[in-house]
Amino acid sequence: MVGHVELAALYCHDTITFIHLYSPGSARDVPSSVGKHMFVNGRPVYLNLLKIRWPLPALVSGLHRISGVVLFLAIPVGLLLLDQSLANPEGFSAVKGLLAHPFLKLILAGMIWALCHHLFAGMRFFLMDLDLFMERSQARRSAALAAAAGGLSALILIVRLLS
Repeated sequence: MVGHVELAALYCHDTITFIHLYSPGSARDVPSSVGKHMFVNGRPVYLNLLKIRWPLPALVSGLHRISGVVLFLAIPVGLLLLDQSLANPEGFSAVKGLLAHPFLKLILAGMIWALCHHLFAGMRFFLMDLDLFMERSQARRSAALAAAAGGLSALILIVRLLS
């Protein structure tokens, strides 16, 4: 069938994910960068991403994406709460009482972590766009530094804001 394309492989290497598309055929049609071990009889092998040991840069990258989605989805809720709290004194009291609930404090703590992690991981990726920290050892150190800075700043903010 002309124009038919199959998903051949999902290959994770540190923070970069490649999706390679190829026309149907045998494993010899697969580029050497993907690796023959990912195919059985020319067909892609199922990868259980929960069982793969992710390197720290890949973990920081994945959490950066997840935190970005969470922050994006939280914008309407935050704007709604802000609107209600600024409408009148009763609305402010209602929002203040709502945010005093322990479960919502836990959600707020998660949002603070997401914001801090997204900030520091984003700065790391910006520096990588400037061709800094591109060597494997430097990438691992910068990922550890971004994760630690995000976690520490989140912990400080959570303790100060929620106590």
